[in-house]
Amino acid sequence: HKGKYHGNGTQYDFKLEGQFEEGGLHGTSKHYDGTSEDEQFWDMVYGMLTRQYPAYGTHAIDAGVNRYEGQFVDGERQGYGTAHSRTGEKFYSGTWHKGQPHGHGTQYHDSGDIDYEGQFEQGRCHGYGTHFDENRVKRYEGQFGHGVQHGNGTAYHETGELFYSGTWREGKFHGHGTRYYKSGKVEVEGQFEEGEPQGQGQRYTESGTLMYSGMWHKGKYHGPGTQCYETGEKEYVGNFVEGERQGQGQHYDQQGTLMYSGMWHKGKYHGNGTQYDFKLEGQFEEGGLHGTSKHYDGTSEDEQFWDMVYGMLTRQYPAYGTHA
Repeated sequence: HKGKYHGNGTQYDFKLEGQFEEGGLHGTSKHYDGTSEDEQFWDMVYGMLTRQYPAYGTHAIDAGVNRYEGQFVDGERQGYGTAHSRTGEKFYSGTWHKGQPHGHGTQYHDSGDIDYEGQFEQGRCHGYGTHFDENRVKRYEGQFGHGVQHGNGTAYHETGELFYSGTWREGKFHGHGTRYYKSGKVEVEGQFEEGEPQGQGQRYTESGTLMYSGMWHKGKYHGPGTQCYETGEKEYVGNFVEGERQGQGQHYDQQGTLMYSGMWHKGKYHGNGTQYDFKLEGQFEEGGLHGTSKHYDGTSEDEQFWDMVYGMLTRQYPAYGTHA
């Protein structure tokens, strides 16, 4: 009609059959594709195709997509539809907007199993959704932003056990959260940044005993904190630097008795300090007394007496335990 496709017809370049108006498909139509005439297959395409198509060319839906079944608006996929890959597998089914997945939908692995189910925006996971691996194991459930985990969400180990629950930013643990052992017991609880514990947090043994409470930096103890024995009693109270005791700190035995108070360096007594189990006070270096120091002994507090110990004590003492 007036030089344009109008009425019943078949457009062979795009393999479309149905009603045409003003040069484009209009109303319900059929769309088929295949590698040869003998392997043609037909699908119903529902919706309104009002955009004028070129008289020749190849209709490439987008990279990797060979077939689409669903609704169109102004020549673009819009509404509900399903896309298939060039090898024939369904890889997305759900709502579309301006040619891209948008709204609620499901994305599939090549095997046909679900990869992601949830909200999309402009072709990417965005909003609430659930991701599954190729073994059908749920790996993440929660908020997405522009294709990655962003907001509140829960991650799972490859065997399905809970791994992390809390807030995310751009695909990494960020904010308050809890990381778990595969047994489901809490491992770390507190603040995270860029996927690692950062700021205030607690670490537990798999049996649930507190191991550490204090500050973290890039996944290591850093700043003031308390480290405990496996039985839960405090072992060290003081400062840490990159996971090691450094700066001012106190060391206790498992009965709660103060063993040492003073300066530390790379996990050893170093600098001014007092070692109470051996009743020694002075300068320490690399875990042992170094230089002039004081030594006291007595059968009771009232009978203490002090002696000067001169010389160099360089033998390294154990960080904890009983000194035989």
